[in-house]
Amino acid sequence: MHCLSLISFYFLFLFIPKVYSFTHPGLLVTNSDIDRAKSKIDAKMDPWLSSWNKLTSIKYSNPSYTPRAVPSIDRPRNGGLLWRDAAAAFNLAIRWKISGDTQYADASARILAAWASQLKILNGGDDKYLSSGLQGYELANAAELLRDYPPFSKNDLASVIRMLTTVILPLNIKFLNHGEPSEHNHRHFFSNWELSNVASAMAIGVLTDNQTNWDFAINYFKNGTGNGAIENAITNIVEEPGTGKPLGQGQEAGRDQGHAGLALQLLAVIGQQAWNQGEDLFGYDNNRILLKYVNTLHPLSFLKIMLIL
Repeated sequence: MHCLSLISFYFLFLFIPKVYSFTHPGLLVTNSDIDRAKSKIDAKMDPWLSSWNKLTSIKYSNPSYTPRAVPSIDRPRNGGLLWRDAAAAFNLAIRWKISGDTQYADASARILAAWASQLKILNGGDDKYLSSGLQGYELANAAELLRDYPPFSKNDLASVIRMLTTVILPLNIKFLNHGEPSEHNHRHFFSNWELSNVASAMAIGVLTDNQTNWDFAINYFKNGTGNGAIENAITNIVEEPGTGKPLGQGQEAGRDQGHAGLALQLLAVIGQQAWNQGEDLFGYDNNRILLKYVNTLHPLSFLKIMLIL
């Protein structure tokens, strides 16, 4: 009984807002990123212009996009509803920030507001933790971009924060605390599962100015016991044959290209979100992220995450 009381107190403490000063917008995209993208696009420079043209041509960046929010997400059954809408909300927010056209901000806000009013639970067995991680950081990033759009900040931001902190964040925390029976072995799940939940807890921490949530995520990334901790996410540092250069081997190496690539992108998301708040996770542990990332992908692959920035 005493143990349960301590656990309950821990969770209560974690979700009490600890208000500090974060940089806003300060997740994947900052105002300086936006200014740089604008200048490159205006100068018709590639790859920025080509990436912008690609972004503006897809249906998930169209201001007529209609959200399909529902009260319950079961990832194997209807998870696509959430991940498509989350992608559209982010794309439209980026399009507003760069173009200045408020129709894109309004469209992004409609998506976020729809999910804030509808979403009550994530289901789907352990798969719900993929939804909480992947879509958690995506939704928080979209809201972070819109926070300085007055109609959104006045009418919708509070409800979006409420949804993220009551539906998404508790799952991020539970999973990283290994609260599921399937986590009796802390390294049971591939690294993508935990990396996405670290990214989400970080992003929600910034959006809500909650230093406690931020510190929890950063500490787990540095010192956790599962595969989302950096020394488990990148399992070994080996020498490249012929050059002797150190190379990082990811925990997802040997799986299909999609999963292995996603782990790299999530490491980049975590590193970039931290970097924009003054925390250098790219350089942490002797540049462990960069030993995997820089020596594995062509530099322009980062455009898969940042598109044009």
